[in-house]
Amino acid sequence: MSEFDNKVVLVTGGTSGIGKTTAELFSENGARVVISGRRKELGEQIAKDIGGKFVECDVSKEEDVINMLDFVKREYGHLDIAFNNAGVGGERNLITDTSSEKMHAVIDTNLKGVWYSMKYEIPLMPEGSAVVNMASVVGLIGGSAFASYVASKHAVIGLTKSAAVEFGSKKIRVNAVCPAVIKTDMTKNTFETPEKEQQNSAQYPIGRLGETIEVAETVLWLSSNKASFVHGQSIVIDGGYTAK
Repeated sequence: MSEFDNKVVLVTGGTSGIGKTTAELFSENGARVVISGRRKELGEQIAKDIGGKFVECDVSKEEDVINMLDFVKREYGHLDIAFNNAGVGGERNLITDTSSEKMHAVIDTNLKGVWYSMKYEIPLMPEGSAVVNMASVVGLIGGSAFASYVASKHAVIGLTKSAAVEFGSKKIRVNAVCPAVIKTDMTKNTFETPEKEQQNSAQYPIGRLGETIEVAETVLWLSSNKASFVHGQSIVIDGGYTAK
């Protein structure tokens, strides 16, 4: 028996990568999982495969997020765990060459999407609930030629800390995960050939890139009673990258 048995879990961006793996792991541990995403056909198939439910949602749109949480409320009446994972990578450009359109697109999904999600998730959460937000290792450091993404992830960490201060008294824990490069479709350019994978892996003291299950396991731990005193934190999953 798992402590996640019959817990209601929402995973945004649950149709691929870290979100999909995390949704699968929650389901394997007995949770009632709702995944959201923009790809309806794919989302419905994944939900069917894991015995969960799918709701179409673009988290950059407040109306979509409201509809997503209305769906959760209709189906279950409450929400125990939220993994606010949906995000985009943005364009690789210097700050001076980044278009306003591209900057807003990244901020709207990566930052405002997390804000919208928490805004409507938390009112559905009883005491003992948990929120995990997707940040990034670059939310703790700088980086060249992808400032929109870096800025959005720094902001998610700040938003996470503020939410933790605001809702700790309601016994709702809020944390973030900060992965380095994890092998997903979004990062496939870093490992699409053995040479590229070897080159990028050399940046990490552990000597390899991360796997989605390693982030998923961390999300489940943060959502569990084992992490009952972990609150307002940004957990780095980076193979030693920031230890250098």
